[in-house]
Amino acid sequence: RNIKLPSGDLILNVDEHSFSGRDLKISIGILNHRKLLAILDDDNQNTLERYFKSWPEEARNRVLEVCIDMKPSYLNVIKRILPKTDIVIDRFHVMREMGRQVEEMRKIVQGDKPVGIHRINRFLLLKNRDSLTILQKKRLDVTFQVYRKHPVLKEVYFVKEKVREMYECKTRTEAERKLDILLSQLEYYEVGKLREMRDTLLRWKPYILNFF
Repeated sequence: RNIKLPSGDLILNVDEHSFSGRDLKISIGILNHRKLLAILDDDNQNTLERYFKSWPEEARNRVLEVCIDMKPSYLNVIKRILPKTDIVIDRFHVMREMGRQVEEMRKIVQGDKPVGIHRINRFLLLKNRDSLTILQKKRLDVTFQVYRKHPVLKEVYFVKEKVREMYECKTRTEAERKLDILLSQLEYYEVGKLREMRDTLLRWKPYILNFF
């Protein structure tokens, strides 16, 4: 159904949701009005494009910013249909992607080892290090020592934590400096998970920094 757009500048959120654990659909929200605008029939790029094309041109011109997740199809549509709009990848989606990469490496390194003292605790890996207790930090350090033959586990954790530290910056300039240092540290990895993480951060860098 048609919902009347508020007057003035618009800041939008485009995200996908699974309803009943099955079909993915796109939701459109107006962040600066805290209002759900639409739930589209599916998560197809063409569906999103048709939706925004249905807006009057004057309404599209009032969109200052669109917050999306790391989905290239969303990015392509927004850049094409709303070319003057700032695109932002928010902190939640960036950290979720970093966590996903860490979790994938945990599963690879852990393999099919039996449950026991040397199982890798995913909670300790995914939780912010600053939020861990002294005992939990010691347990995590012991894990890295036990799996020292797989140093990439500690390295992907390092990347995740460095990205988290970036979000503690107060300015875009400071955040960009921290991100550039991290990217330079990862520059010489040609393959593997660390290369994948670097490529992700580099590909989405402008939109990650727009958060600031």
